[in-house]
Amino acid sequence: MKSASTATAQTAVEAGGSGLLWNRNLSWEQREQNARERYAHGLLGPLPLPESATTPDAVASERTSRQPWMGGESSFFATCMNPDCRTNWLRLWRRRQVPRFEGQWACSPACMEVFISAAVLRELNSDMPWAPQPHRHRMPLGLILLGQGIISEEQLRQALDAQRTSGKGRIGLWLMRQSGLSEDRVTRALAQQWGCPLYQVTAHQPESVATLVPRLFLDSYGMLPLRVAGGKVLHLGFEDRIQSAAALAIARMTGLRIETGVVPSTQFLRAHERMMDAAYPRTVLTEASSAQSAIGKITEAVERIRPHAARLVRLHQYLWLRMWRTPVTAGDARSSAAQDAPGAPLPVPRIHQVEDWLCRYSVHDDAVGYQ
Repeated sequence: MKSASTATAQTAVEAGGSGLLWNRNLSWEQREQNARERYAHGLLGPLPLPESATTPDAVASERTSRQPWMGGESSFFATCMNPDCRTNWLRLWRRRQVPRFEGQWACSPACMEVFISAAVLRELNSDMPWAPQPHRHRMPLGLILLGQGIISEEQLRQALDAQRTSGKGRIGLWLMRQSGLSEDRVTRALAQQWGCPLYQVTAHQPESVATLVPRLFLDSYGMLPLRVAGGKVLHLGFEDRIQSAAALAIARMTGLRIETGVVPSTQFLRAHERMMDAAYPRTVLTEASSAQSAIGKITEAVERIRPHAARLVRLHQYLWLRMWRTPVTAGDARSSAAQDAPGAPLPVPRIHQVEDWLCRYSVHDDAVGYQ
C-alpha cells in the first residue's frame, strides 16, 4: 500500500474536465509531451472560459486574447523558441503571450534579446550598401532621345553645355527648357532608360497607402506609394531614378511584391506633397553607434510595446523595426509563425495598429557588421 506522501505526490487533477492530467512529479518536458500527445489525439478540448465571460463580446475577447497571432488555442502549447533556453515554459502555464518577433515567441526578455541580436547582425552584415549608390546607365537619356529622332545632335550638345555650365539640373530638364520637349516625351524616355513602366497619378489616395512606409523614407528616397493591387502588389513611383534598395526593404517588411515605375515630374511633386501631409503611424527616431547599442534599444522597444508581431529590415543606414500592436485580421487561418515569418504577406495595417522604430546606425571607417 502506498504511503500518504507518495499518494499525494502522484495525485492527478483534471483541468477543467479537458482530460489534461497534472502530475507534480512530471518534469516540464514530460508535461509538454503529455499536452502535445493529448492535443494531437483530440483528447484536449478548448480551455474553459472564465466566469466573467458572460456576454458574446466578452467570450470573443477572451478567445482573441488566447490567439497571440491568429495561431489558435494550440499556440498555448508552444515552448520558447530560443534553442538555448532551459526553462521549457509552456504558454499554457506562462501568462506572457507577447511579444512576438519575426514569427518567434520568447519566454523572457533575455530570450527575446537572443532573437533580436541575430536579426540585427543579419541586417548589419547584409550586402545592402550603407548609402544610395549612383547608377550609370548603359544608354544615357540624351542618346535615347537622339536615337528616337526626338532631338538633334545640336540640341543635345546645347543642353549638355548648359548643364555643365550651371553644374546642376538633369539633362531632361535642360532639353525641356531649351528645345521645348514635352514632359511626357522625357518621362517616356526615362522609363525606357530604367526598363520600367510609366505611371500616371490618377485617383491617388494617400491615406490608403500611408501606413506602408514611414514618412522619413518617402521624403529621403523620393518614393511615392501609388496603390496596392489585389492586396499583393504595391505600385511604387519615382520621379527620376529607381531606388532598388528602398523597394527591396519595403518588400521584405510588407511581404508585398513591389512594381516600380517613373512618374511625370509635375504629377510626382503634387502627389508627393499630398503624401507628406497625410497621417502616418507613430514613428520613433533614435541612433546607435554599435551593434550592441542597437540590440539593446530594439529589445527595449519590443519589450515595452509587447507587439503581436514585429519585423526588422535595414534600409541603408536605418534599421527599420515595425511592431503590430494588435493581431492582424486576415481572411485565412494560417499559423502564427507562417503569418509573422519574414517575407510573409501581411494586410495593409491601420494607422493605430502599427508603430515604426527607426534606428540610424552610425558606420565607422572600420565598421562592417558587428562592432
